Amino acid sequence: MSFSDRTVPVQEFPENVRPVLDCELALSRVCGDKDLLLELGILLRAETAKLLAAIRQAAERKDFDALQRAAHSLKGSVATFAAEDAFDSAFKLERLARSEQWVGIDDAISALIAEMERVVAALSELDAECKLGRDDVSMQVQR
Repeated sequence: MSFSDRTVPVQEFPENVRPVLDCELALSRVCGDKDLLLELGILLRAETAKLLAAIRQAAERKDFDALQRAAHSLKGSVATFAAEDAFDSAFKLERLARSEQWVGIDDAISALIAEMERVVAALSELDAECKLGRDDVSMQVQR
């Protein structure tokens, strides 16, 4: 048996995997104030359900203006945390609503909801780690 007969294929990972949150960048956006960042995380977790409900309601009413405003608000909130995938999803929805293009809005809403679930989970994890007093909190919360 040769060496090549016993090797295991290398597992391939996507090259463009981004963290859910980039806490180092987020900290820089609040001048290094960890307490402020955690407080903003608590506020974002509380507001996410309200904004997603507003997005769903606006979509049901086919109210492009309300949909655009809610997506824009959510986009601004996740920008603080450098949550790039959630930001991109909110931006896509905002653009579709601004152009009053109904095609693709349902998919964009679904993608945004999925991304926000990841953001909320990452913020909860970050908050729990900080409450445990861990100094070695991961500065990038992965998928």
